Amino acid sequence: MVDRLDISPVEGDGLAGLVGNVAEAARGLPPAPATPPAEPPGSSAASRRRPAEPPGSSAASGRWPGERAGGTGGREVADGTGLFVYGIVPSDVEPTQDAAGVGDPPGEVTAIRHGELAALVSEVGLEEPLGRPADLTAYQKLLDGTAAVAPVLPVRFGTVVTGPDAVTELLTAHHDRFAAALDGFEDRIEYTVHGRYHEQPLLGELLAADPEAADLARQVRGQPEAATRPQRIRLGEIVSQAVELRREAENRHVLDGVRPLVVDSVARPPSSELDAVNLAFLVDSARADEFVDALEAYAGGRRDLLRMRLLGPHAPYDFVAAHQLAG
Repeated sequence: MVDRLDISPVEGDGLAGLVGNVAEAARGLPPAPATPPAEPPGSSAASRRRPAEPPGSSAASGRWPGERAGGTGGREVADGTGLFVYGIVPSDVEPTQDAAGVGDPPGEVTAIRHGELAALVSEVGLEEPLGRPADLTAYQKLLDGTAAVAPVLPVRFGTVVTGPDAVTELLTAHHDRFAAALDGFEDRIEYTVHGRYHEQPLLGELLAADPEAADLARQVRGQPEAATRPQRIRLGEIVSQAVELRREAENRHVLDGVRPLVVDSVARPPSSELDAVNLAFLVDSARADEFVDALEAYAGGRRDLLRMRLLGPHAPYDFVAAHQLAG
């Protein structure tokens, strides 16, 4: 996982807090101390690519000796259980021994193969509730670890089918479409970039650039909220619009800075009113270091106004999903 940027989001009070703090910003108070960088969770390779033709295997199916088509490592699915499906991968991908699935205790991750494809699955109880933080972490860790060594098409979290036959039917029905999509993501990985403005410097710039906002800030300073409600509403509108325009410009500047280094990009919805940048990038693995260096240079030049967080490499969640390809 990338952890080279000084990039932890600064916690704020949201737009309501922005309006409440505008009067203080107008006094030229120094910025609050920055929050220490959060350490992004690491991920290890959860899968590996096996030799193309292991001894005694069938070249047509790509199976290991003794492995049945549509199999789950030779194990039948027990009564009252189903298969949680994580993602679609090339048929030469197999889970590592330490790959852990969802559930309590974590399920054993296996591969069901058909033609050029395989699905990563684990058994879960049909009555077992899913969606705990540990389950979401296991799902993401498995897919991100797999993406480090092979292309993967994520399957929507919580997808549970009745057994191996259902998985094989999925792979059969959409084989060519899945295979073509995997070819397009070979040696490509996703990174996400999130930037958040420092509240006080941002407000200082906004007030300096907008006389109306500065005047409203003076009117509400030290006054009861009820007595200055119209001014506060108008001030909030000005601040919200200004932040949105700055966010659009910031996203464009980031995109312009890395455009030659990326295959594709997607703008993500802001997660807070103070968001400056929220983008996902698809990057060729061979250019990943150049990409990170370019973002470090950009973040360094904007450090006084915002902090950026770079996470990855990830599975290509923002660019493809198996359920979308399956229609």
